[in-house]
Amino acid sequence: MQAIVDALQEPFGEEIVLRKGSYMDAYEYLERKEGEPVRKFLSRYTCTEEKLKEVGIDMAVQDKEQRAHRLLARTCVTAELQRSILT
Repeated sequence: MQAIVDALQEPFGEEIVLRKGSYMDAYEYLERKEGEPVRKFLSRYTCTEEKLKEVGIDMAVQDKEQRAHRLLARTCVTAELQRSILT
């Protein structure tokens, strides 16, 4: 049984690395699309974080203020609306 696991480990290990890279790229370039409701964007954002967590990358360990700032910046709303959200 161990021989089978060892034989499959390498190919599937590469797949996980590729999936991690794909999810990280998706996270890094994730922005709200023009005309997209904020609620729908938040759903995509949290779904992307969940996918990262599934492959061992937990974004929740970041500072809460840092995560909040990133999320707010990625919504691509005006500075006035950002101030309104924060107050």
